[in-house]
Amino acid sequence: MLVEILSRLLNYFLHPDHVWMFGNEVHRAMDEFSGDTGPISEDAYEYFLDWFLFNFHYQGSETPLSYTHRTNPLNFSLEDLEGLKSILEHNRFGYFEVKATNHGRMMLMAIDDSKQYEIADTAGVLDVAAGDVFICRIAPIKGEWRVLNSSVLALQPTVRDWEIIRSRHIRDSREVYNEVIHGNVEPADLSVSEIEENLTLISEWLHEGSSKEDDDCPVCRVMRKAKEEHRQPSHEELTNAFQANTASNKKRHMF
Repeated sequence: MLVEILSRLLNYFLHPDHVWMFGNEVHRAMDEFSGDTGPISEDAYEYFLDWFLFNFHYQGSETPLSYTHRTNPLNFSLEDLEGLKSILEHNRFGYFEVKATNHGRMMLMAIDDSKQYEIADTAGVLDVAAGDVFICRIAPIKGEWRVLNSSVLALQPTVRDWEIIRSRHIRDSREVYNEVIHGNVEPADLSVSEIEENLTLISEWLHEGSSKEDDDCPVCRVMRKAKEEHRQPSHEELTNAFQANTASNKKRHMF
């Protein structure tokens, strides 16, 4: 299922075992999200995950999601890659009004253009009623629209709230946290290392164990050899291995 694939992507980029590949970029992403070099708060973390995957510029103009779709470092099937492409091209984030709920489905209307989307498989997830407003990300998965992010914010807006909602466009999860959430709670701060160490506890998106698989890729071979020799792999070894791994994946999925 594509939601599980998104979990694997987050695990791939954020797992402590991969800090040698992505640590600098993860630190940069956290700094950009929070606006300073201090720790990111626990209450912000789910918002950070969504923003990191869909909005953070990991390489040039590429987000982690678009980079993964192009290079396929986790060897996803062609069907899964097509699903990722659909999410990349058609996901929407912003304010959505609940127009109706019925039998585990709900009809959402995007506030900015009034387009409506029937959302599947919502039974038991959220207790909502017509007139409520969500701030969330939706995307088509196998022909059905679904809510993608776990950081859904549900509102029961007043008349004054509606004035703000209709006049203020929310672009991404970072804006939601900084402008809507921040300041309303006393957050428990987490350092980057603490977040990485507790990743599977904080986020329900993550797929436990996927990062520990050894598929005999160039990177895995370097890591395994260094471990057998009781040493840390050199920067040059890791860089060459990562480039070889990327080139191999590109060749494998060229056709």
